[in-house]
Amino acid sequence: EELIAHMAVEHRIVNNDGQPFRVFGVADLCVAEPFQHRRLASRLLSELSLLGLQHRIDFLMLMAKDHGFYKSHGFELVANTCRWLMITEHCMLGIAHRRVQSSLMVKPLGKKEWREGLVDFLGHVF
Repeated sequence: EELIAHMAVEHRIVNNDGQPFRVFGVADLCVAEPFQHRRLASRLLSELSLLGLQHRIDFLMLMAKDHGFYKSHGFELVANTCRWLMITEHCMLGIAHRRVQSSLMVKPLGKKEWREGLVDFLGHVF
């Protein structure tokens, strides 16, 4: 057996400008090189969107440097200031509070609106 594609997802509540939202946070999405350009990542994102709709998830969230692929799947680049728990080597380092430049992307799955205020991850970053 061979693993050809993988997507790690966290179900979480995040706070966006005082609004609690149910989200699926995409922590990792990758496709083995010989299997790229076969729409496998697109299929994984489509299935995640369907699963989110079935379970009343408000938004999909992720951090990405290459925005084009995700924009083509309904994600929007947002520029919120964020707060999250910094953890490394099984130790908590503190709480980060800063703008994440050009990487936070969200995809609405319902009618709720994403606001420009503080995003509190209520834990670690995906």
